[in-house]
Amino acid sequence: DNYFEHIIEVGEMEKGEAKVFVKSVKDPKPFGVVEIKGGKVISIEEKPDKPKSNFIAVGIYVYDWSVFPIIESLEKSGRGELEITDVHNEYIRKGRLGYSILRGFWSDMGTPQSLLEASNFIKTKVESK
Repeated sequence: DNYFEHIIEVGEMEKGEAKVFVKSVKDPKPFGVVEIKGGKVISIEEKPDKPKSNFIAVGIYVYDWSVFPIIESLEKSGRGELEITDVHNEYIRKGRLGYSILRGFWSDMGTPQSLLEASNFIKTKVESK
């Protein structure tokens, strides 16, 4: 079963465009903060002291075929890995990173408490079927 189809709507995408799903939260500081202008993402900043918006990236992304040349051109980061942030920054540089707002429930799962909340939400959904 797909318990999330009612909250994820990609919408229209132009050729060569990518989308990041965002959610407005009260305290965006612990997350990747997404700045939006003119219907496009103009920056994503990880865990900023002074967030430029209340929109955060929730970890759901949509790409078309144009992502593959971008990935192939990436260099490994200081951690020795290819970084999704670098992919997004290339789309931002080209003015091609759009966004969709995630509807409904969302939970960070980076702490034991938030993981428990997300688990309880899923359990409730499964039991109600």
